[in-house]
Amino acid sequence: MILNILTTIFFLCLISSCSELPSENDPTTHYDIDSLYSISGTVIYMETFTGGVELNLWAEDQIVQQTISGSEGEFTLDDIAEGYYRLTSRLEFDDFSYVENSMDINLSANLELPTVRLPAPVELYQPIEVTWTTATLHWSPSSGPDFQTYDLYRYESHPDYGNAGILVFSSDSAADTTFHHDLSVDGRPSPEDAGYYRIFVTSNPAKISASNILRVTTNRWENEHNFSVNYQINVVAEFTGLGETISGVDFDGEYLWILLYSPIGGYYDPDLINLVKFDPETEEVVQEFEYTDEYTSSPSLAWDGTYLWVNYFDSGRSNLKIKKIDPTDGSIVITYATIGGIQDISSDGQRLFRTFNYDRIDVITTDGLDIIAEFESPYGPYSIGWGAFGISYRPGEIWLTSKWENEFAILDESGNHIGVVYADLLAESQSYNSHLHLCFMSEYLVLTKNSVVYILEIQDTD
Repeated sequence: MILNILTTIFFLCLISSCSELPSENDPTTHYDIDSLYSISGTVIYMETFTGGVELNLWAEDQIVQQTISGSEGEFTLDDIAEGYYRLTSRLEFDDFSYVENSMDINLSANLELPTVRLPAPVELYQPIEVTWTTATLHWSPSSGPDFQTYDLYRYESHPDYGNAGILVFSSDSAADTTFHHDLSVDGRPSPEDAGYYRIFVTSNPAKISASNILRVTTNRWENEHNFSVNYQINVVAEFTGLGETISGVDFDGEYLWILLYSPIGGYYDPDLINLVKFDPETEEVVQEFEYTDEYTSSPSLAWDGTYLWVNYFDSGRSNLKIKKIDPTDGSIVITYATIGGIQDISSDGQRLFRTFNYDRIDVITTDGLDIIAEFESPYGPYSIGWGAFGISYRPGEIWLTSKWENEFAILDESGNHIGVVYADLLAESQSYNSHLHLCFMSEYLVLTKNSVVYILEIQDTD
């Protein structure tokens, strides 16, 4: 009886142990530790025996041995059990590109491999063109005879940090070395939207190369790739003391006309507007007219060569007027009803230019305010906050400011955005309540910012 029990236990143990033995035909589990062998070979990259190549021997998903190739490309892996393996070889470069080869090995004796050849990576060049919403990319063609595919990925942050990318282009033709990436397909990115690109090349058999990583930033301005003017500005003079809020400025060829605004009383009570004729040489007030007949929240001023124009802006949009004023005595020549949202006005002598608190600029006649043309503000509709604020015309150019941007924007007379000029003084204390008005004074640009008048020298940097 005892013998039968022992025999039964013996056979049960035997069956259990046999069920855990590796299968002779399963390449993922067949490792014979009683038989140890070596794998050796040499690595070639770009037809040169290459040192510094990392070689990893994998059993299933575990690295069981690794080494680095010697100066002549030689390598040896010793004391390896009989079984099935995958050998990967990888060479990395300072620009984050790398090349990699992979091969399956059934090891049952010492193995001298044929030459391990690494593929050549392709190089991502600087973009052919970048716009507000697109990037045209190109790269060197794959030179390998065993080319299979290009796969181009875009990453929101640097891919070397383990970030997943999005496949944006794939091709099985080695001649396809250009890709126009339209970033607006899934919604417009923000201006100056930065992304990273890397292209992978797959070759046969089991070779992969990864290009350098290229950072591409979309333009801040929609028409930046067509900019044709380049200026810088310098402050040559500034003065204060005229009033708390300057709501408009223009130049009549000899004097500056400055519009001062002071709210008085309640919301619907008439406000105080002073129209000041100012000598910029002596910094003295030559003449002044006072108006308290209207309420307004932000008036603006233009000189057309003969008359002054004062636009009354009311945030409630119930007192919307523009007045033509005789500069000799301050009398009102004519008053027109106008529309809401006007921030600033300017004139070329025959037309008026107006900015609005959204993405619009228009050109109107001075004898009826008929609209001649409408332009889109370069600050909108994707700028932070409202559109253009200050505006001034000189032959061939329309200059603009915004409450929220640090640059003057320049349009041509057809409304094409042709340049920007960065200004530190625009970056200082920008806010919703900023008053920024412009005019040209001969070769100088005049900027008023709240209660300060700046005289700016314009330098052509082309």
